[in-house]
Amino acid sequence: MLLRNAFSGAVRRLRTVRQAFSTDSLFRNAMYLMASTAVMSVLGFVFWIFVAHLYAPADIGIASALISLSTLISNFSLLGLNAGIIRFLPGSKQPSGDINASAIAVGLVTTVVASIFVLFGSHFTAHLTLLDNPWHKLLFVALMSAVSLNSLTDAVFIANRRGEYHTIGYGTFGIVKLVLPLLFIPFGATGVFGAYILAMLASLLVSYYLMRRGCDYRLFTKPTWALLKNMRRYAFHNYLGAIIASLPAQLMPLFIIRQINAPAAAFFSMAWTMVNLLYIVPSATTQSLMAETVHDGEQRASHLKRTIRLLALLLIPAVALAVVVSPHLLALFGAQYRLNGTAIFQILSLATFFVAITAVGITILNIERRTWGVVAVQASSTVATGAA
Repeated sequence: MLLRNAFSGAVRRLRTVRQAFSTDSLFRNAMYLMASTAVMSVLGFVFWIFVAHLYAPADIGIASALISLSTLISNFSLLGLNAGIIRFLPGSKQPSGDINASAIAVGLVTTVVASIFVLFGSHFTAHLTLLDNPWHKLLFVALMSAVSLNSLTDAVFIANRRGEYHTIGYGTFGIVKLVLPLLFIPFGATGVFGAYILAMLASLLVSYYLMRRGCDYRLFTKPTWALLKNMRRYAFHNYLGAIIASLPAQLMPLFIIRQINAPAAAFFSMAWTMVNLLYIVPSATTQSLMAETVHDGEQRASHLKRTIRLLALLLIPAVALAVVVSPHLLALFGAQYRLNGTAIFQILSLATFFVAITAVGITILNIERRTWGVVAVQASSTVATGAA
């Protein structure tokens, strides 16, 4: 009898979820955005297991530092246009032209920022021998735009409420990144980082195809600059907030290499890579909240309540599970990772609740266009992280 009741309850819950997925676009797109990171994280998890057993910790530490560096350069180069697209693209009369203008701006800024870094950033790259070779520097600059433009295409999918395309793009990235390191073993750290960059390029090509197929995007449309002008204040404040918020995590591997050693950076990066699966829950849910509110502002209060409820239902069991299983997950990478990374992973997991509160607050500020508040919140969070 108890088994029958439990089975009936499970069936009812599945029906409720299925109905919500069919009729509730906020829920559906949030689930797709979470699925994107779930797919990428699972494939990335397997990827790091492979490289942990096939590459030396020093190679992994150098490659992870370069991956963090590429993300930092991308964040600097996006100019907040990814946030602006989510907020303003749904009301655009010329979406293809606005997307192309944003892509040109981001691509040019990425090239400039990456070039400045490889030419004058020797103080930070003294331990990153991968960038000693001039050809490596040239390739690094040439391919960095793929990282930035991927984030821009993500925003286009979110703005159009096509979360399934977001998932396909990240699935492409994860699969390609998983396969290539097996072919690049003789190249050490170059092989690990090269797999990441080439996977980004493959994902970008797939994303542009999907934009054309499902978002009414036309690649050769003349760029229009009006939207960039109209959203410059909104984008700039979100840009500052994103830069400030990203500094601790993206600079940490470089600081660890400089102050301790490359293996220590690898231990931190493994824990950070896994905990990002938790952090995507508040990020995806609040991005979906923003898109829904832009399309249907009259239901703002209802959207907010559903978002908070969804976050609570997902995060409480997920964080508890992460804290318990963290030693066993890290053990898959090797005994060194379990010994040196478990405490880091558990602390970062518990911080997910604060990440969720911050994400909801920032989304409300963006909806109300009180974007200076976004900068203030992110600055406070970064100062608290640095002090800890």
